[in-house]
Amino acid sequence: MTSFPQQLLTTRCSAVLLIGLGLGFALCASVAQAQRTDLFFPPLPGGVDVPESPGPRPELLRLPDPEPDFENRALAPVPQNQAAAADPLADYEQRARQVLASDPQNEEALLLLANIFKKRKQADQALSLLLEAHRRDPGQLTIAIAVGRCYLEKQAWEEAECMFAHVASIDPQYPDLQFWLANVQLREGNPLTAYRLLQTPGNVSHESVLQHQLLLRGQACHQLGLANEAACCFRQAASGTDKEAVQEAEALQEQLDEILQWEGRWTVDVQGFLRYDTNPGIVPTANVLGIPTRPEPSLVDQLDGSVSYDLLRGNNRALSINYAFLRTDVFSAERFNISDNAAQLGYRHQTMVGDSTPLQFFAGLDVDHLEVGLNPFLRRYGANLATTAVLSDWFAVTTTVSYSRIDYLNQDFLEGTPLDADSDFGNAGVLLVKRMDEIPLTFQAGLFLSRNLSQGGNLDFFGQQMQLGAAWAPECTDWEFNLLASVEHRQFDNRDFFFGVKRHDWEPRIQFLAVYPLSDDWSITAGCSWDRNYSNLITSDFDRQTYQIGLHYGARCQVPLSPVSH
Repeated sequence: MTSFPQQLLTTRCSAVLLIGLGLGFALCASVAQAQRTDLFFPPLPGGVDVPESPGPRPELLRLPDPEPDFENRALAPVPQNQAAAADPLADYEQRARQVLASDPQNEEALLLLANIFKKRKQADQALSLLLEAHRRDPGQLTIAIAVGRCYLEKQAWEEAECMFAHVASIDPQYPDLQFWLANVQLREGNPLTAYRLLQTPGNVSHESVLQHQLLLRGQACHQLGLANEAACCFRQAASGTDKEAVQEAEALQEQLDEILQWEGRWTVDVQGFLRYDTNPGIVPTANVLGIPTRPEPSLVDQLDGSVSYDLLRGNNRALSINYAFLRTDVFSAERFNISDNAAQLGYRHQTMVGDSTPLQFFAGLDVDHLEVGLNPFLRRYGANLATTAVLSDWFAVTTTVSYSRIDYLNQDFLEGTPLDADSDFGNAGVLLVKRMDEIPLTFQAGLFLSRNLSQGGNLDFFGQQMQLGAAWAPECTDWEFNLLASVEHRQFDNRDFFFGVKRHDWEPRIQFLAVYPLSDDWSITAGCSWDRNYSNLITSDFDRQTYQIGLHYGARCQVPLSPVSH
């Protein structure tokens, strides 16, 4: 399962791809890292093993040492017999079964027997035993918590969440309940919910649980891209008295430091594909200039990509330099070949607003040079700002503002005339992204306003664009499906120089892309698009369809924290 804030705030292109945003930046630097199941999710002290001493805390699901002092306890083992000599747990199993024969709901006996099954790698038997006890008495909360922990070990996140929610419905103050609720939320890919659950310590069974809560909260911060807050949690955990938690906190902090210094500085994203294009003469960013006199359908091969490197890095911030390129080869109309090179200097900063809302800020300066048919076509200088607020694990809002100075090259005699196309272009918008809770479906909706002021005045216009999109990653297959529909209206200020009327355009577009991952970095893509510009000027009216298949490589080098072997 994919963590939604990770999609928006950290990681690499993979699981859910929101296509065609056209915002001039990746949606706050990410879309999705697959949920890792090997992240360190610290259990309560001792995990699912029994403590060194048999203290009166059966709810911790812990097994005794092979020969503990069990004198004066109800579950003291019977004398070992010859059959039990090869299995030091046999006596404990026999005594537990004796107690359960007369008292089937004896918590200590149930938990001891369940742990014996776990120690013998018989997890299904342990779960079956506890589930049967839970069905007999749902109000026995210690057993309910134990069932939830068994589900966690089986990676049955929904079942574990239901069990912990059952406990919360009966006793919201049950010891360590917040820890387990946060634990399952983090495993389900909801780090913000986990973070908020742990904002207050709640009722705990032991002081050391507070350290493990800090470890869990620090990992939630890391998934949210908040390294500074994660480091603060790990430092606090390292100052406690539980040695296991101290060791884990120090190891996780060391990993954070290594990531900050060495890992993930490079970001590489490249794709190549072959497409059939019914109107390849429609040049990006130049539709307002007019279109070819007639469509010339053709096969087109395209190679595009980007490389990014973090020049300076700190907790929650980075200064990066980015390079992007685009090359197309139109088989039957080489004069429409495109070559584009762009460079950007970008700064990103992430923080937590109001102690519970992750916020990412991005600012960039960029330059772009586009050639068409080996002839210089335009040069663009721009600046853009973007802010993303993750309001929950299921909803985020991005706002953008950008400005570009566009110089059309080789205009020759058109320079200084009403047809001079050199322009100042501004754009501002808001994008809402909603992830469904029960199904792997993400929706987006956006509204963008634009203003173009051309040197000659013939291309001055106001524009409004609406976007609706969906990304679906069905659990029954590895395919990912993405759909984006938009409609843009452009109303021109002045009468056209040739036609003598004010131009207005309506341009609906539909884009579809399917992605099949071959590995963590490689994937196959297939897609199609439809673009129709309805204009009252015949020189601007066009229809275009494309069909493509390609290969994508994307390695966004974010490094997750890894567990420590004890």
